[in-house]
Amino acid sequence: MYLDLVLNLTLLVAMTVVSGLIETHWPRARIAGKVFQGLLFGGAAALGMMRPLQFAPGIIFDGRSVMISLCGLFFGPLSGIISAAAASLWRIYLGGAGVLTGILVIASSLIIGLFWRRKLMPMDRSVTLLQLFSLGLAVHVVMVMLLITIPGVSSYQVVGTLSMNILAFYPVATLLAGKVLSDQLLTKSVIAELNHTRENLGATLRSIGDGVIAADSHGRIFLMNKVAESLTGYSHEEAYGSPLEEVCRFIEEHSRKPAEIPLGIGGSSQQRRDLLLISRSTAEINISESTAPIIDDQGEVTGTVLVFRDISRQRWEQQMTRSRLQLIEYAEHHELSEILTKALDDAEGLTGSTIAFFHFLEDDGETLSLQQWSAETKRLHCSVTDYPVHYPIDQAGVWTDCIRTRETEIHNDFPALTRRKGTPEGHPRITRMLTVPVIRDGKVKAVLGVGNKPDDYRQRDAETAEYLADLIWQIAENSITRRQLAQSEEKLRSLAESVGSILWEYSFQEDRWTYIAPQSLGVLGYPPEEWTDLQFWIDRIHPDDRAWVPQFCLDASRRGWIMSLITGSSERTRASSGSGKT
Repeated sequence: MYLDLVLNLTLLVAMTVVSGLIETHWPRARIAGKVFQGLLFGGAAALGMMRPLQFAPGIIFDGRSVMISLCGLFFGPLSGIISAAAASLWRIYLGGAGVLTGILVIASSLIIGLFWRRKLMPMDRSVTLLQLFSLGLAVHVVMVMLLITIPGVSSYQVVGTLSMNILAFYPVATLLAGKVLSDQLLTKSVIAELNHTRENLGATLRSIGDGVIAADSHGRIFLMNKVAESLTGYSHEEAYGSPLEEVCRFIEEHSRKPAEIPLGIGGSSQQRRDLLLISRSTAEINISESTAPIIDDQGEVTGTVLVFRDISRQRWEQQMTRSRLQLIEYAEHHELSEILTKALDDAEGLTGSTIAFFHFLEDDGETLSLQQWSAETKRLHCSVTDYPVHYPIDQAGVWTDCIRTRETEIHNDFPALTRRKGTPEGHPRITRMLTVPVIRDGKVKAVLGVGNKPDDYRQRDAETAEYLADLIWQIAENSITRRQLAQSEEKLRSLAESVGSILWEYSFQEDRWTYIAPQSLGVLGYPPEEWTDLQFWIDRIHPDDRAWVPQFCLDASRRGWIMSLITGSSERTRASSGSGKT
């Protein structure tokens, strides 16, 4: 007889496992989940009543009290009411003398389960074994007390026969079935927290501007953010489980030897290194990287985190700044043709090209002039210097398209162009070309071109050429201006030294003579180098004029008059040979 009761309770405990499957598809937070759980527990209670412990005709004992109380505890009022209603209907259907007592047991089990839920078991938290056992004990103490409502038999006989067994088996069954449900709830909570943590981690990784890759102790990748995907060319799905060295191909920038990635060796972070990353598309990217070990709670190294960032822009800006400073310094001591050659050599090196040229455009916008080629181009193709100094644009080739479009032009398959006119004899054969127009005041003033890079020209090459084209124009313009100014100064100096007057210039800001015509030696007897300061001149003004001449000259300078020492003028000075007037 008691074996049937044990089997009944065991079956009901096993049924709680099905609850976990329902929870997976229909969470208890939803109405559908509550309804399905109520139907499951009501059905389980009914199933238990199909093979009960039968004490007397119409008086049965089964596990419905366990199911209903646990349903109320874990799934709330709606599920509990549904399960209690289903179990009550089935008990009424079975009939017998114990119907009223059975329904009262169902109702009391629900009420106690809901009371435990409200007072003792906070939502979404696991319950203790003691709490589960106390629930089972409370439910079944009430159940024993309700046995006095059984009609037709001695209630004392029923209580005396079954009470100890009920209080021995049923609380234990409640504890076992409740533990299964509690573990399911705890597992769900842990999974939810893990998912939440993973989402936060994913959001954090996505917001980081650096590439981040994590690998296990064997160097197999298990995590990769979007920046790392973009830089390496591999998606997270493609890289997952792959060796770190296959996805992150690092080489030394200068030696171009493979750079080893330490896999958490020594348990300490590695200092940041500047390397080249060879992406999946074989593009070379300047990166700065560092690695750090992943250490567990026991202090064991379980993997490696690799963090790297793209410093190509930073490196490019450094190169451009260095090139600019070098060209500006070079321009101080060299002629325009030498400056242009030096700049074109830099353009070749910075873009990886093997030819470079710079052509000026006349003010008519139709004629090219003053061509200049890089040193390497002239060395390999010396006949390029024999090209006409002036020639119309319409006679030039495709490379002048940038003049018409006023934009940078890239031709990575130059021989395939149908509009090309070929190249003159002795000129280099063009395979790839990049040309940049220099625009000032709305007009194209010059064209910079580079060509024959071993691989395709890209956007960074265009930016480099545009920067250098603008720099070359500025330096060339300044060089031309300085040359014109020097020529103008030389003409003025020649004119000043060819007349009989003594031209001079004094700077009040610098407090020195900036120019004294050499005639001062022949006229006054004082060479220019002896004119040390303003007092030198004042001391040699005739005493009769010394009171008014300095102030007169100062006022004249403020008015913009041009002053000179002229022989026979109203200004009198003392010659070095004596005190006479001149």
